[in-house]
Amino acid sequence: MTELSNPFSRRRLLFGSAGVVAAAGLAACGVNDAPVRQASGASARCAGPLPKTVDELLASRRFVVAHRGSGDNWPEHTLFAYGEALKAGAAAVEISVRATADDVLVCYHDASTLRTSNKAGTIAELTYAELAEYPVDARQWLGPATALQPISKLSDVLAALPDDCLVLIEDKDGSNANALLDLLDAQPRAKERFVWKQWAGAKQVILATERGYRSWGYFTDAIVDRAAELAPNFTSLGIGTQQPDDVVADIVALGKPTIAWEVHRLSEQDRLAGLGVQGMMCSNVLHVLACTPPLSETDFATGRRAAGDLPTPAVAGWASQPLIDPQARVLRLDPADTISYLLGSLGPITAANYTVTLAFRWPKIADGLEVGLGLLRDSDADYRPYASAKTKQSPGLRLRVVPSGRIEIAEQTSGSAINGRLAKIDGAAAQAGAVREVQVHVSGSQVTLRADGQEETINNLSTRGGFVYAWARGGVAEIERITITES
Repeated sequence: MTELSNPFSRRRLLFGSAGVVAAAGLAACGVNDAPVRQASGASARCAGPLPKTVDELLASRRFVVAHRGSGDNWPEHTLFAYGEALKAGAAAVEISVRATADDVLVCYHDASTLRTSNKAGTIAELTYAELAEYPVDARQWLGPATALQPISKLSDVLAALPDDCLVLIEDKDGSNANALLDLLDAQPRAKERFVWKQWAGAKQVILATERGYRSWGYFTDAIVDRAAELAPNFTSLGIGTQQPDDVVADIVALGKPTIAWEVHRLSEQDRLAGLGVQGMMCSNVLHVLACTPPLSETDFATGRRAAGDLPTPAVAGWASQPLIDPQARVLRLDPADTISYLLGSLGPITAANYTVTLAFRWPKIADGLEVGLGLLRDSDADYRPYASAKTKQSPGLRLRVVPSGRIEIAEQTSGSAINGRLAKIDGAAAQAGAVREVQVHVSGSQVTLRADGQEETINNLSTRGGFVYAWARGGVAEIERITITES
């Protein structure tokens, strides 16, 4: 991805795709009293202008803040990420701040550089000049072709942000409040643009409030039971997406604008919105705001992970992302790290009739190998192909292939595991390294399984979601491509 000459342009995006949108004059996706995107994916967009002040933002019924600059899409907390998130239509960006050994404020989340640079160091013990040796390296999460980005100096970022950009900003060290507030005070329209962000149990909010800033206090497990006590200290409140419904509802019931973090998927947004959450602090802006139309085919040769493609479990960290090998043009699924892989970039599929083609290979043939797809799923939440009977997940189909040549489709319904095998084909045995192709054709309530010149049809199927997942079990599988062909 190359940087644009003006990475902070808030141009309105025009886009189009068969079955998605053919837009002309559509407003930028972002905010102001409209749903972010519906799970149906049927041309749903945000309408209305982006807010110009913090008060306008917090008065909106629904809005998206780019968490760390939307780290599922671009290297987190970098000047480049903030610019791309704004261009994509985020209503605001979220910035974490730390101080270097020579008291330079930088945009950085962790105290250590290890996670984002693959090189051990401590921000507080390094000078800003020394940080040149610790660029943000998000290749493990975003794909091997992702460019390294320098750690951004906060003063440079603030100078580059447009005067109408809204920012939620946090002193991560907890010891730089006065220096950070002094820097904010020097910015244009500071009180209208900046929200003081902090852990709700900390005291720095007193300083920010005295200077006239709005605030956002977020509640972690350690203090969520003190929410009613601490809420009066803040203009708006924060709660984690992993909290159960009753806890989220309790925070919302305190009567202040609520922003939940961190939102990666449409299903998370839908759940939170249903509980009354207004703000989505989102790590996956391009997917949640539907700023790119669904793709018709995976392309692992780019070396970049497409927007919306995420592993299960979603919160396991960077190591859970399957390896993209651009030279071999494959996605390497290792079940030791990844249970399944959401191909959010391919969906939601809205065509009435279409064919899903899976092309894959096993580098080595061994007992217990399996590979497959989760199909016709009505949610982009975590998918587990071998869910227990008590696991709640969206209904859909499970395609399963084993080296003997057996290919089968089974139904998985919400709140249960496999609900009976619906179709099977006994095809040719797999050979190590040989590409194998399987097709599933969907037409109304009819699904046809095709492979090795054979086919079997399922009739009267009620499941009809639009999300696709890939999965492997028992050993590594290499996905060469998955295509969606309207027919």
